[in-house]
Amino acid sequence: MEGDGSQATSGSLNDSQHDPGKMFIGGLSWQTSPDSLRDYFSKFGEIRECMVMRDPTTKRSRGFGFVTFTDAASVDKVLAQQHHELDSKTIDPKVAFPRRAQPKMVTRTKKIFVGGLSANTVVEDVKQYFEQFGKDTCTRRCRTRAAQILKDPSHPGNKLFQLLQSGRRFRIIRARTERLKRSFYPQAIRALNTHTRPLKSSIID
Repeated sequence: MEGDGSQATSGSLNDSQHDPGKMFIGGLSWQTSPDSLRDYFSKFGEIRECMVMRDPTTKRSRGFGFVTFTDAASVDKVLAQQHHELDSKTIDPKVAFPRRAQPKMVTRTKKIFVGGLSANTVVEDVKQYFEQFGKDTCTRRCRTRAAQILKDPSHPGNKLFQLLQSGRRFRIIRARTERLKRSFYPQAIRALNTHTRPLKSSIID
């Protein structure tokens, strides 16, 4: 079965009751079909319903779908497996909840995304704050992009951090986007370019 976009946000076929056997499957390849989705998850238990959500206009996959197991115990089997890959792409199965029945807290994952951090925030600040909610075992070997930049003295982003900390005023005249890509805050660059008395020789290359 394939669903259109009108059913995607609710995670339910016009019902507001939570089905304990229903799972949301994110990160699907555009090539994944309902049949291949069913084939993959059928090893965890009998499937009552399976769908890949598609754009109602273009009919192109929206990259997610739903699988409903006959037995809710199959959901636990899926969640017990840490890695799922379908059509050469890692997928992300989660328990599905109707929009109006969203739980206040879902604690099936130990990893959270923290955005909007100040440029002055360091790993220890994050660790100290969040340890009040439980022991943090990950920040000791942080994988954040900012931490990688600061640890690599040859990275152009590191040079920009050092210039910021020095208090010097300068203007970015040219930057190699293929090296910086999205690794640095665009708002920081905009702020730097508003400074007066730029140093004419300052070029990040």
